[in-house]
Amino acid sequence: MSQNEKKLGPMLATFVVAGNMIGSGVFLLPAGLAQTGSSSMIGWLVAAIGAAILACVYALLGTIRPQKEGLTDYPVSAFNRGAGFLSWAAYWISCWVGNVAVILAAVGYLASLFPGGISRFMESLILIGLIWGLALANLAGAKQMGRIAGATLIIGILPILAVTALGMIHFDADLFASSWNVSDAPLTASIPPTILTIFWAFLGLESANAVAAVVKDPRRNLAIAAVGGVSMAALLYAAACAALFGILPAAEMAASSAPFADAATKVAGAGFGALIAIAAITRTIGCAGGWFLVSAQSSRAAAVMGFLPAGLKEENHIERPVRNILLIAILMTLVVFATLSPTLNGQFLAIVDFSVLLFMAVYAISAAALIRFAAQLRDVRHRRLTRLLGGIAIVYCLFVAVGSF
Repeated sequence: MSQNEKKLGPMLATFVVAGNMIGSGVFLLPAGLAQTGSSSMIGWLVAAIGAAILACVYALLGTIRPQKEGLTDYPVSAFNRGAGFLSWAAYWISCWVGNVAVILAAVGYLASLFPGGISRFMESLILIGLIWGLALANLAGAKQMGRIAGATLIIGILPILAVTALGMIHFDADLFASSWNVSDAPLTASIPPTILTIFWAFLGLESANAVAAVVKDPRRNLAIAAVGGVSMAALLYAAACAALFGILPAAEMAASSAPFADAATKVAGAGFGALIAIAAITRTIGCAGGWFLVSAQSSRAAAVMGFLPAGLKEENHIERPVRNILLIAILMTLVVFATLSPTLNGQFLAIVDFSVLLFMAVYAISAAALIRFAAQLRDVRHRRLTRLLGGIAIVYCLFVAVGSF
């Protein structure tokens, strides 16, 4: 089998992007946003628009600069090694720190299968076990991990679509309206902070660029993966979250560690709720596996650039960077202990907000790099539009970061 045949085609690359997004965000974020109310749907809209803008940024970057080192190369080529190091460090740290939150979502839904729940100590043990299980799965290779991401994406989406459909049938408009603004704060004050948390659901839009080394024909397929993945995720989020607010009261949703399973139980019974919980566990584990791949490839690329020890380059093992995978597993285990909280939701939200802030910095640097790369385009009109897109993306990143405080 040739090296090219081992790489990800447009469909598998799109699954990696969509799979890295459709995970803990759709399954657990509604519980945190319920503290604001159904008005948080405005935040989902603003986040989706921003994600589409950033997806276009990465689509153009993949077209103009289809280098295999992807995210690590953009700021270095556009500016200098200092900018490259800052961008890489923020992205790399947010990848493996944030991946702990993804797996936490799986643990939360697993706990919902037990009538009395499980202890925080047991949740932590399960979390660590899943981290190392996913490390072993990634050792099988990039293509196998892409297949797992695709399979679990389908497993996760079908039940969510079923709950969304049932939710629309049983949608209670009065309940949705009564939950509109439970915080009682003006929307201009309550919505901006939610966008930071909501954007967690869209992190991963750059995943194809991060693993460009294992993507076939990156000049063409990176654009397809970025735009296709974001579109798939945004449509699912909008329908699913609207349905949830029409099924569960905001207070009940805010107290839940498995809002989709609770909504399914209310609409179709405990059996269906358990099925949704199992699907959520499967999907979030697949999502975490994709992030493992992205994290390991990011550290390998950084070693090539000289940001990490040369022993992590693994040039002969690009599809299966053993040392980098083991490094990520160790670092994620340390995060589990460093972020221990009395509640699972508390630990989840703390990790989420930290990770998104780091990602906003990465996205802004990438957008600035796109503005510099626009000079390589021959058509004057294309250069201007590309620079405009980069400028809008930078302003959006600043808006999200500032609005969180």
